[in-house]
Amino acid sequence: MLFNLSLIVLLALDTQNQILRLVQPLIKMP
Repeated sequence: MLFNLSLIVLLALDTQNQILRLVQPLIKMP
């Protein structure tokens, strides 16, 4: 159970990083 939870957290952080990487160039554009 604990292992599953940590795995979900890692996956969530990974997807968050990917989304930020995609969105950052759009935010920087004027």
